[in-house]
Amino acid sequence: MTPPPIGLQRSLSLSSMVFYGLGTIIGAGIYVLIGEIAAQAGAWSPLAFIAAAFIASFTGLSYAELVGRYPRSAGEAVYVETAFHKSWLTEIVGWSVVLTGIVSAATLLKGFSGYFIHLLGGTDFIIIGCTLLLMSLLACSGVKKSVGFAVGVTILELLGLLLVIFIASGELTVTANWQRWSQDLSHFSWSGIVAATFLAFYAFIGFEDMVNMAEEVEDVSNVLPKAIIIAIVASTIIYLLMAMVAVVAVPIENIANSRAPLTALVAPATWFPSWLISVISLIAIINGVIVQLLMASRVVYGLTQTSKTLGFLSTINSTTHTPIIATVLISFFVLCFALWMPLAQLATLTSFIILCLFVLVNSSLLIIKKNHAYKGFQVPSIIPVIGVIASSLLLLVQILI
Repeated sequence: MTPPPIGLQRSLSLSSMVFYGLGTIIGAGIYVLIGEIAAQAGAWSPLAFIAAAFIASFTGLSYAELVGRYPRSAGEAVYVETAFHKSWLTEIVGWSVVLTGIVSAATLLKGFSGYFIHLLGGTDFIIIGCTLLLMSLLACSGVKKSVGFAVGVTILELLGLLLVIFIASGELTVTANWQRWSQDLSHFSWSGIVAATFLAFYAFIGFEDMVNMAEEVEDVSNVLPKAIIIAIVASTIIYLLMAMVAVVAVPIENIANSRAPLTALVAPATWFPSWLISVISLIAIINGVIVQLLMASRVVYGLTQTSKTLGFLSTINSTTHTPIIATVLISFFVLCFALWMPLAQLATLTSFIILCLFVLVNSSLLIIKKNHAYKGFQVPSIIPVIGVIASSLLLLVQILI
């Protein structure tokens, strides 16, 4: 009798997935993005984060319901297949998700290499190659180890952000800072706030990666929707605290013109070693790489389970319970993209694909809600409707600019 095929192992708890989600959402972006948002919105930067959180939350809630309904790897492909029954569209969606993981990991590796060379020297090829090799070995070693690493780094990221908030908040007792902020509020620009909201929206992207870990989560239909919502709410609170402290503690131009805005925030505290923030930022980037490797390899596993030609990619190692062949393949493409594509093109490609996916996923939930009864976590139909509209408008903005 043929033994049943080896599958993924359910070993991830609610707390693991919340921190995994926070790691994918917060990532390293906020360590540099706050400066760009301040340059656009100025003293109104907190409003940009509120608007971005509001827009992103609709799609986040759609994902929360869908993962409860269909707790599978390659989640987006499953949702689109269930809604539209078009195999060609399902394949495009599934492999597009894989591509976003590859491109995101490549983008992060290029950013890591730039920071590393600035601090310690070296060459792109060696730094990117060695870092990717270590992350690939970790991703292959087992999901508990990989996610455990990601959770540990996420905690370090959060401590870094909270440390910056704590140090910079010491400047909030200075009356002159509040007076300056009040004056800055008079410089109100709708175009600046819209542009800043567009930037801030990408600081909330990441919750969509969580659904592709569904086959390794305990009590998934109950745990994962909660984890997505908690991660979005927690990241919103942290972003708002950071934005408020940033625009009050120091002059806007100090962070708007800085390549390391969080370092600029702690600069007034001469007792604090500001280089520590750069080190934490480097570690945060590494976290993003391991998260993308895990996500993309699980999507490949989900897409190829029933494939006659690519079925070998869904093979699960009997010892580590990880899709090692898929992980190695993903790592190879990440290396190619990281070494030969410009950083700006990588980031633009990632955001474009993700917005297209958001339109399709929200549309899928609308169709599924009409045709398939469900008793688990649900959102009103207006949620995916607004998700479609918001994602379409952001997609249009990106195309036009």
